Amino acid sequence: MPELHLEVGVIVARRTPRTAWASAVWIPSAVLSAPPQLAVGACICRSEYEDLYYAGAAALALYASEASHYRDNLACDRASLWIALSDAGEVPNVNMVTADPYEGEALAEVYGEKIDAVPMPQTIFEVIADFVGKHYVERQFVKRSRS
Repeated sequence: MPELHLEVGVIVARRTPRTAWASAVWIPSAVLSAPPQLAVGACICRSEYEDLYYAGAAALALYASEASHYRDNLACDRASLWIALSDAGEVPNVNMVTADPYEGEALAEVYGEKIDAVPMPQTIFEVIADFVGKHYVERQFVKRSRS
């Protein structure tokens, strides 16, 4: 059961590929610290190279047992959130958002989903840093001896 549950908004980018075999490529683009008052599939921005769409709200769950993983993420040069998308309809479904880098890596092995890391917003960074401060427990390494 999650210790902390955050509701975030997910932005996806629709790019036109340079191939005749696909009409569009959807990739995760950003996470918003709160879901906006937009309909799922609303176009946010259009440009020559990509169009940005609101993919919907998603749950970001934090677990005390994973505090060391979040700590590793925050210690990186670029703290990230991983988004898992699956194709369905006009805008892809958001299957998961996670701050655990090891879970994000494991999601990359799931067939049929598009996984990508996006920069973590500062407000979410602060919430996770506070969570880690409260729940992280340093575990001392003990080398086992052979008997």
